[in-house]
Amino acid sequence: MSAIFGLMTAQSADSAARFERLSGACRQWGPDATSARQLPGLCLGQHLLNTSPTRPQDGVLHDEPAGLAVVADARLDNRRELLASLRLDQQVAAYSDSRLILEAYKTWGEDCVSRLIGDFAFAIWDEKRRRLFCARDHLGVRPLNYYLGPGGLAFCTDARAIRQAFQDRIGLNEARIADFLVVELEGLDKQSTFYASVYRLPPAHVLTYGEQGLHIRQYWQPELPTEPETEWCTNDAVEAFDSLYRQAVADRLEPGSGCAAMLSGGLDSSTIVAHARRLRGPDRLPVISALGSSERAVRERQHIDQVVAQGGLDWHGVQAEDPGNLEQKLNALLTNPFEPFDPMLMVAAVYLRAEQGQYRVVLDGIDGDGAASVPPNYPAYLMRAGRWREALRLCGLQAENTYGGQVGTLSLSWQSTRFALVPDPLRRLRRKFSVGRAERLALASSLVNREFARDIGLGQRLRQLRDYKQPAAGPQPIAQLSIDYLRHPYSVVGLERYHRLAASVGVEPRHPLMDKRLVEFMLGLPWQLKVQEGWNKYLMRLAAERELPPAICWRRGANDHVGWDFERAWLLRERKHIQETIAGSRALLAGRLDDDKLNALLSGLNSLPEERRAFDVVCTRAKAAFVLASWLQHNKSG
Repeated sequence: MSAIFGLMTAQSADSAARFERLSGACRQWGPDATSARQLPGLCLGQHLLNTSPTRPQDGVLHDEPAGLAVVADARLDNRRELLASLRLDQQVAAYSDSRLILEAYKTWGEDCVSRLIGDFAFAIWDEKRRRLFCARDHLGVRPLNYYLGPGGLAFCTDARAIRQAFQDRIGLNEARIADFLVVELEGLDKQSTFYASVYRLPPAHVLTYGEQGLHIRQYWQPELPTEPETEWCTNDAVEAFDSLYRQAVADRLEPGSGCAAMLSGGLDSSTIVAHARRLRGPDRLPVISALGSSERAVRERQHIDQVVAQGGLDWHGVQAEDPGNLEQKLNALLTNPFEPFDPMLMVAAVYLRAEQGQYRVVLDGIDGDGAASVPPNYPAYLMRAGRWREALRLCGLQAENTYGGQVGTLSLSWQSTRFALVPDPLRRLRRKFSVGRAERLALASSLVNREFARDIGLGQRLRQLRDYKQPAAGPQPIAQLSIDYLRHPYSVVGLERYHRLAASVGVEPRHPLMDKRLVEFMLGLPWQLKVQEGWNKYLMRLAAERELPPAICWRRGANDHVGWDFERAWLLRERKHIQETIAGSRALLAGRLDDDKLNALLSGLNSLPEERRAFDVVCTRAKAAFVLASWLQHNKSG
């Protein structure tokens, strides 16, 4: 993962200075090497984080005879296939990913993006057409941001860097600050950033900019297969899934000691560790686990220990209550994040431990719920299709297996029945008139100032989010639920958050379950192979039986997430500093945060409540106010 950046503008007195500021502001993303090239009306650059030492690295690549230049942040998985399709006669190892992308563009033009498999963001300057062509990978693993202002266009991996290069022109996006305070709004869209006029290029989109202006189009989206479903027997489906899954891990597993994996004890991370361990052979696989002392964390540790006991791992734990020599760096990440959404303390602790061990690549299990399963409301769609007996039986099995008894059968049955019976026109009417209630709840549960919420249109933003989340009307294939899940902005904001957080410590996250080939395969399977007898990720569980203990494969209920252990421990350790920072930033927070709630928070930090739920409310609000105050300190000018 590297930073790529560029500035396309008419020659002006300040363009060189802006490019230098753009370069300097994103240097943190790539400490290993810097490459820059100035062409007529265009500057391109890259800061390299070299996480694939066996692959050539070209930096900014300029093919003068062809009149093309490319800069890429890419890790391609289909290198051999591209080499064959492009009829290139050299060994695949001789080509950098940037070179392959450039050769693909020379052969297929803008359609080259449909031929690429892997994680990528790149920009190509086509001198003959006087046009810049930018693209982002299918699922949004690699980020890319852009700004179109007077005189030209800037792009960069880091939105913050664009703002610093154009600080005299770009202000803060106040609506996105409100999104941070009302947490569910993080997944409002795939374009907005915390800076006005700076936008994310959405996943699976390309951008062209030239004499005809700026144009953005989508080149791919997850869809149901157009051909009739293959008649899969379970064993064949398990074999096919396991083969693709193993290949997805292999493609992301770097040789040598520079690659580690997260291990939470859940199914997703455990299966990735199992595949990676087998692929590494006699070399022990470094794994990192986040640990806590709560009852939930103790249960999670039991599952981690079972995976570690199988051998072949070099295990490292990071304790929430005592992060040791990581504490200072952990606090630093909170005080200057790329975006306020970023400081996930548990994930940050794992990345810091990876940095400490000099592991530059970390495999993780995000997002196994996307294609490997079906969203849990599928019984309601069986009811809409008239399959009531089957749906009610599955509600009972869901309560037992998916939820481990934490949600009752009657509750699940009632939710599904209500959805199935309420007519869609009535549902739309109810949604229209319930936005006011949602806005009141958002105001009551967050620190956001009422006038600020009105000014940025909080109600409209909540309505936009609800419209996005609302299922399609009438009966529809249950498989469509997975499509809707993957198309939602929530599916990409988590990836982007992981990458920004990892970049701040010089680590590259890789996500085997977000492999396009694996995702498309799972979308083409009958839904009954993904959920069965109340078990989600059913096919993955069957495949996991080959590598993992039954207690991991058939674990009931959700993971015992230990993230809260890290949040609570941070508040207890840093309470005085948190209080001083918030109190000293009242002028910055004024108008954005509610004064009365802020006063109550500062008072509550003097004597923390003992009751867990009340403590967690204070913890959530303290972190939100602290992170926003710290972020605004670094972004207050301009």
